[in-house]
Amino acid sequence: MRVMIVIPMLKDKIDSYNDSYKSIRDYIIERGDTPVEYINLYNSADPLSDRAQLYRLYYSIKVMKDCDCVYFGKGWNTDIRCIDDYTVASKYGLKIEYEGV
Repeated sequence: MRVMIVIPMLKDKIDSYNDSYKSIRDYIIERGDTPVEYINLYNSADPLSDRAQLYRLYYSIKVMKDCDCVYFGKGWNTDIRCIDDYTVASKYGLKIEYEGV
């Protein structure tokens, strides 16, 4: 199963993002699934600007269409970017999993 990983990215906490992503990625691999990361497909000088977020959502949907499941990390529901991904995934019937549940 191809699993897209969605976790919040805070402006000054890129290291925290990387640690969370690696932990979730390792968990998904251990259970025999294939993790899919989309955030590196789109790089911007200012990745948290409003315009950049529209492009990030575009790339997110582009990757999501080829996944079987979307895995939401802790704190996803406090980040507008993650909420956008959740809205799309739930609207189009993708399997949704949550960290810690």
